[in-house]
Amino acid sequence: MSRDGTEKALFATHDGRAIEAVLMRFGDGRRSLCVSSQSGCPLTCTFCATGTMKFARNLTAGEIFDQALHFR
Repeated sequence: MSRDGTEKALFATHDGRAIEAVLMRFGDGRRSLCVSSQSGCPLTCTFCATGTMKFARNLTAGEIFDQALHFR
């Protein structure tokens, strides 16, 4: 967890692909969760770690849901 309360989690899919989810906490008590919906990304944004990975596939609903459950 970072000093500002942001928490990152790295997961591996059943086929060994890395995905990341990020929980952001705000001073007013709100939280926002950023979850991966794809393994890799075709957009290749330079500011995003997922964008540096070659696109492999869309994640299943279960793989996306598991990311949210991690921060429950």
